[in-house]
Parts: sequence; C-alpha cells; structure tokens
Amino acid sequence: MIKALVLLMMLGGTLCSLAGTVTVNPQKAVIVLSSGAGKIKQFAAAELAKHLKLITGQQIPVVKGKAPAGKYAFMIGVSAPGGTKKMAPEQAVFTVTAKKSYFNGDDLVGRGRSLEAIAYSKYSRTGTLFAVYLFLEKELGVKWFKPGDDGIVFAPSKQLKLQAGTISWTPKLTMREIRPGYNKKTARDSVKAPKEFQLSVKQRTAKRLETQIWLKRMKMGRSQVFGYGHAFTRWWNKYGKAHPEYFALNAKGQRAPYHASKPDRIKLCVSNPEVHKLIVADFVKRGRGKVVNTCENDSGNYCECKKCRALDATMKGEKFDKDLTDRYIWFANSVQRLARKQVPGAQAIMYAYSVYRYPPRKVKVDDGVILGFVPKLLADDLDAYYQAWAKAGAKKLFLRPNDMHIDPGLPMGFEKRMFDNFQTCMKYGAFGTDYDSIHNFWPVSGIANYIIARAIADPGKSFDYWENEYCSTYGPAADEVKKYYHYWRKNIFEKKLIPDREMIEKKGRYGNFRRGLMWNLYNYYSDADFDKTDALLKAGLNKKLTPAERQRLELLLLANQHARLAYEAMRAKYKKPQDAKKLAVAANRLLDFRKNYREKLDFNWEFLFGNEATFGDVCGMVMTKTFKGLRPLKKLSLKWFFKIDQKDIGLKQQWQNSPWGQIDATWDTLYTDTFWEKAKCHPALHKQLQKYDGIGWYATRIKVDKKLQGKKLFLVFGAVDESCWIFVDGKPAGEHLFKKPDDWKTPFSIRIDKELDFEQKSHTVVVRVRDVAGAGGIWQPVYLAVED
Repeated sequence: MIKALVLLMMLGGTLCSLAGTVTVNPQKAVIVLSSGAGKIKQFAAAELAKHLKLITGQQIPVVKGKAPAGKYAFMIGVSAPGGTKKMAPEQAVFTVTAKKSYFNGDDLVGRGRSLEAIAYSKYSRTGTLFAVYLFLEKELGVKWFKPGDDGIVFAPSKQLKLQAGTISWTPKLTMREIRPGYNKKTARDSVKAPKEFQLSVKQRTAKRLETQIWLKRMKMGRSQVFGYGHAFTRWWNKYGKAHPEYFALNAKGQRAPYHASKPDRIKLCVSNPEVHKLIVADFVKRGRGKVVNTCENDSGNYCECKKCRALDATMKGEKFDKDLTDRYIWFANSVQRLARKQVPGAQAIMYAYSVYRYPPRKVKVDDGVILGFVPKLLADDLDAYYQAWAKAGAKKLFLRPNDMHIDPGLPMGFEKRMFDNFQTCMKYGAFGTDYDSIHNFWPVSGIANYIIARAIADPGKSFDYWENEYCSTYGPAADEVKKYYHYWRKNIFEKKLIPDREMIEKKGRYGNFRRGLMWNLYNYYSDADFDKTDALLKAGLNKKLTPAERQRLELLLLANQHARLAYEAMRAKYKKPQDAKKLAVAANRLLDFRKNYREKLDFNWEFLFGNEATFGDVCGMVMTKTFKGLRPLKKLSLKWFFKIDQKDIGLKQQWQNSPWGQIDATWDTLYTDTFWEKAKCHPALHKQLQKYDGIGWYATRIKVDKKLQGKKLFLVFGAVDESCWIFVDGKPAGEHLFKKPDDWKTPFSIRIDKELDFEQKSHTVVVRVRDVAGAGGIWQPVYLAVED
C-alpha cells in the first residue's frame, strides 16, 4: 500500500485528497456495476467505458456484481471504504486507490423509458454520472469542446496514470439549465431549408440528444424542480368563448386575441379576481409541488381596462405599456397569497421580462415570489438593475436569458458579455439558470456555449480561465485561436455593435437586434475583417499540431470562410439591392459552399435557413430562386404613388383604372424600401399610416421595350406585407395572398406580358395591399424581368 501524506483542499466546490500515483493497465481493468444498479449508474458505466476506450484503445468490460480477482476495478455507484455516505443534492465523489476507483453521487431517477431520457431528464439527479465526468476531467484531462464523439478532447495513452485520493464536487447552483436546441421550432424551420439540409424526426432527435449529453458532461442539471414558462397559452381556446372577461381588453376594444391566428399570445386581465381563483384552483387540482405558475404569455397587446391600468405606475407622458411591472408583481403577489390559503408555503413564479422586466416603482415583491430574470444581453448597468430589484424585495431569483438568440451564425464576440451578465446576476443571489437556447452553430459560437456552461458549473472562475481552457483544445495553435476570438470581440462586438445597438434594434423592428444586424451587416463587417481573421487561423495551421487539433482548426477556418460568404450575400441583398445578378452570384456561391461542407460544418442547418427566411431572405436565396430562369431588366423606382383606403372603397370605385394624370395629381408619394408605417412620405400621410392596418393602393409607371413582345415578362416583388393584388393597365395580373406565416417577407413573381399593349409607350402598375396586423405595404424592391 502506498504511504501518502494527504492534503485536503477546497477549490470552487471541489474537495481534493492528493496522494500517490496509480498506474492502471486497461487490459487488466474492469468496470463494475452492482447487480441492482439503476439506469443512471448504467449510463455512467457506459460513459466511462466509452471514454476509456478512446483514450487507451481498449474496450474495458462492464460487469455486474463483484469485481473479478486480479483486475483493477472501477466501482460505479459505490462509495470508497470510509467515504461519504450522505450526499448533498447532486453531489459527485470519486476516489482513486491502488486497487480500485470508486464513483458515487446523489442520484434520483426521473421520467422517461430510455437510458438517455432518464439520465438527461430535468427530473433526474445524476451525481454518479457527474462523478465519472469529474474523474475523466480531473484525472485524465478530458475536455468536451462540443457535442458528439469528435468533440471529446483527450490525450491517447496505453496506460492510465491516476492520482490516488478523493475529489468531490457539489454544485453551487441548484438549477443549471441551458436548452439544447433542435426543438419544435427547428422542426418547423425544416421546410425553409433545401431538401438536402432537412433532417428526419429520427435524425433531429439524435442531434438533440447529442447536445443534451454534452450539457450533462458540462454538469448541467437541477435539484430544484418546478414548472414555469408562458402559462396561459391554451386559455383562450379553453375559456375564451364562455369567459372573455378573463382576457385582456386590447387596443381594438376587444377581449379577444389581437391576432386571430395567435390565440396563444393573448394576455390576461390580471385585475380580474376570478382569474386568480381559477389559476389557484388549477394549481391545487394538479397537486404538483408548491410553485404556482403566473408567467404571462409572450408578445405584446396588454390589457387596457381601467382596473388593470390603475395597477400601473405610469409616469406622466409615458406610453401605458412602456413599463407594466407593477401590475404583474401585484398579480403574482395576489395569486401567491390566495394559493397559500390552501397550500401553506406556496410560491408564485413569474418572469421579469419584456415590459415588466424593470424594477417595480411602487409595489414590493412578496417574500416567496420567484422571479425568472430575462434581461437584455446588451442592457447597460445590470448591477444597478438587480440592485433596484433587491430593494423592491426580490430575493428568490434565477436567470432565464435569451442571450443566445443574438447568435446569427456569424462570428461576433458576444461570449464575454454573456459571461459578465451571468456573473452580475450571481452577485445578487441567483439560485440557477435557464438559457434559451443553444443554436448549435458550433464552429462559430461554440466558445460562448462552452464558457457559459463551464461558468454555470463553477461560477468562481474568471472568463480568462475558461477562455484559455477552451482555446487549449487547439494545442500549440491556442494563441492564434485566442487572437481570432479577441479580434471579433474587440473590433466588431465591443467597438461597433455595442455603441450602435439602439440603432440596430430600431432597424430590426420591435427591438430585434439580430434581424437589424443582418439587414445592415455591411455597415459593421468588412472584407478586411475576414482577411485578418483568416490569416490568424492559417498562422495556427503552421504550428505542429496533432491530427485532431489540425482538424478542429481547419473546421474553424472553414466556418470563417462560410461567414465571409454569408456576409457577401447579405451585402449584395441590402447594400445594392438593384443588382440582382450580383445577388444571385453571391447567394449561389453561399449555397454551393453549404452543400459541399454540409456534413463537415457542425451547424443546425434547418435553424440557420429558418432564421434567414424568417428575417426576410437575408442571404437572397429565395429571391435568387424566384429569379431562376429570369433575367432582371430593371429595378423599378422606389418612389411610388400611394392612396390610403381606410373604408375599403377602392375596388368598388375601380381605383385600378384611374388615369395616370389623376394618380399623378391626387395621390401621395411613398417610398417602397420599407413598411408604410416608416416610409418617406408627406407628414399628413405619415401620421395616418402610423400603426395603420387596412388597405393601401400603390401605383407606378413602367416602360417596356417593344422588342420584348412575345417574351414572358414578370414583375418580381422582393416582399409585400401582407396580401396584394396586381393590376397592369387596369387588368388583373395576379395576386399574392398571405396564407403562410412567412408570406409577408417572401419574394414572388407575377407574369404581366399578357396584360401589356406593346404599342403603348408606358404602362400603369397598380398594387392593392391589405395589411391586417403589424407593419404593412410594399417594403422590398420590385423588378421587371424576362424569362431567358
């Protein structure tokens, strides 16, 4: 037996007992499960076997029962003699001795039938599994820089060199969650991607599981389990017909969904005591714990009734829905008080989100109310923000940010800002996290995913510590990789994007920073940025790297090249939209690149294509597809004539047949490079169009060369919000109706040659547009094109 002097150390929740070195021959080793070992311990054994095979090249067998004589035994689910018996929630402990290594932890089997579903359910506690990961990390230097087997970083070794002693880890946060992506939205986005990029349900589920496993390797988990999330999404369908009084009185003066197609977004009339009673009755009936969910539904259109408005602390001259925190704190307090009459110790949970993310002005937070904070990633002075909430009584809080949604699939450098925001929240006693959500653009934003996951598991270490650890996976090229990430962070994110964030959000509509950035990317990125970052990565490739390190670096370079092509396509789409040929070249070059490296680049392609389509065909792929077989002849003038039709009388009065002289003399002018709410026009018309939902008529004149007679001619519209009907010289040429969610931002073409009299010198094009919600109008360029 090795004699050793034991040194006890506490480092960031890890207890280390350091003694001598133990050498293990994998050919004489075995992994031992007790005969009654549950699913979590079985998975822990499988994970240990997988990693030891990667490291040693040897398949170490897993057996049940007692350890065979003469074998070094890795004992799963067994405490070392004299070791820890009573575990803290999710605690993990492993002990290395001369003859055996012991792995044990606090386990609780959650829901699910499969091994993986049980191990990765949020209802499970997986201390023994964490003990295996802790061992792999601390004893064998394993890192997991991304999901999948190719994301496992290790040093091959024929024998295992272990340090005798004990290491114990207990999480500081009782809820450590990052959502894995590849969710229902990804499935919906599938149809927006080319067929070769679409996944089957089985493939998508496997990808999601791969990310869930990575998160577990990062020690994500929770010992506090309670339900929350937008709580009333089904209420309208359930109660709307019989009890419209439960719901918000909207700006239309109706207690009904503002958008009929989105009943899940309707808000409650939170001042109605019957609503409170129903919430509590449902909570008591379910009998699931002591936390009652009061998280309001997503989006806008809050209740404007007098009683709800009386709950607000609106300042003079302020829009009523700028800050609604007081009404929602009052609501959560009221529901909690009512619930506690039937369930002692009940706690209400709500989001501090959207227009109720601000600290309350008058109302105090009742003791026991749980707040899920959703601050903006780019918000200033979060320290003062949390301080103000603390003064208002907020004591029980967790971080539920949307920070990861800033990720456009391009290098940006937001990882430190996200880390700093996390640390600020931790200062004020947060007990957990729930990040929404990993986008799975691993060669681009994997560093952000890695650093935040590591910080959640061990909040005591600095950003530099985790950044260095991540970059170390590139071996001797670590310095070059670090400089690469520093370049984007310093020169793009901190120098350009943060100072201009308000303008970017404004251009993106409804505060959408990512959309605003993609529409204006050419203002912030340049060819020189990609030249410099390519050079950094190529310098790293000149270092002496292992095959695995070289492969990782080549993948990073490939992702940077992809980002350059995406930038070029967005620049062609928005900087010079009149040049359809350049757009087609750039879009096709990007698409070809994606096809060539679809398997190699670890991207959630469905989600990426879905984002690009959702934000208005930002890379021009749909537009290019629309132009397929067509040759653009000219881009029509952005300045059109316009007439508002508030009473919808235009068709009856046949405005489509209006003589051009009458249009020129009596209609206003309006630019078609943005929605009519924001378009450049006469001040009186501009005032009418603010928040206008209804009918509007556009008109312009085009000249068509007589030589084109006999050719198929088309008007190609970049986008019209929402439905439109096109007339040429008074004759109906076609229509584009809003039927699918993305129709308002999807390019389309209308054939017009059959309506043309080629003896005429010019032709009148009239477009009737109907908008029923949100922004409206012709908001993207229109082209005249001919079929080649």
